[in-house]
Amino acid sequence: MLLPVLAIAAGFTALFVGADRLVAGASGLACNLRVSSLLIGLTVVSIGTSMPEFFVSGVAALRGESSLAVGNAIGSNIANIGMVLGATALVRALTVQAKLLRREMTVMLGALLLTWWLLFDAALSTLDGVLLLSGLLAFTVWTVRAGMREGEGEGEGGGATYTTPRAVLFVLIGLALLTIGSEVLVWGAVMIARHFGTSELIIGLTVIAVGTSLPEAAACIAGAAKGEVGIAVGNIIGSNVFNMFGVIGITGVLGASPAAVDSAALARDMPVMVAMSLAMFFFAILGLRTARVGTANAPRGIGAGAGGVLLGAYVCYLAFLVYTAA
Repeated sequence: MLLPVLAIAAGFTALFVGADRLVAGASGLACNLRVSSLLIGLTVVSIGTSMPEFFVSGVAALRGESSLAVGNAIGSNIANIGMVLGATALVRALTVQAKLLRREMTVMLGALLLTWWLLFDAALSTLDGVLLLSGLLAFTVWTVRAGMREGEGEGEGGGATYTTPRAVLFVLIGLALLTIGSEVLVWGAVMIARHFGTSELIIGLTVIAVGTSLPEAAACIAGAAKGEVGIAVGNIIGSNVFNMFGVIGITGVLGASPAAVDSAALARDMPVMVAMSLAMFFFAILGLRTARVGTANAPRGIGAGAGGVLLGAYVCYLAFLVYTAA
């Protein structure tokens, strides 16, 4: 048991450091292009911090561990809203613009529902994977074009600026660490799951989902602490879309076709993911109304109260998973 535990610890470390370097390098390149913090969050940061989920699920799919891969994607989305958004809102109220609510958050909900519909037959085929990856490409292109067309990319880039060679080096180092870390982490997690007789879905929903969401948590909390709420909100929305379209998509393409999807993921975890997303949507609308009314001492966005509710709901969800798996 010692070796798998050490493997998980080493894998998490490599994933966290790799994602940090990847985001730093990609953000440096984006800053040279002078794009907004929101656009960085929706694209560069969200893709970079979702690379752990992407690599972990890709490796798991190649190993025939599709339940682990799907559980990782779903669990990461739940963790992004409950753990990451909840904890970030406790640091600083996250302002959500009306156009973001109408556009990107609506697309996020659509991505979740589309993925749920494709998996409703309890199977993930190669065609499903191709459709989801196509959706990711379309979302990325649409987001970048919309941001540039509306003039969001005019000198608001956040984060440190690096020379181009240094930024590229950070990206390469990050990708290498993500590749190694995902391989080691999947191996350790599967060994522990088999030892205790715990299903791979539960391991994917809990240990790996939380671990691979740590880069999002670090990026969001750091961004909020520095006042870059655009990065935080954009990161969560973009990461959730990427997890559905990209992570589950690559699982369908690389894994066995059709790969069986655990029925518990469809009956229990997908509804929780959609419910948490709707709660995020509701709190964002409430924050917009508060901003319009101008209520004194009220948070102009997703504030600490909403963050506490989301974080508490996530803790209850994890406790339920552990209790039912015992």
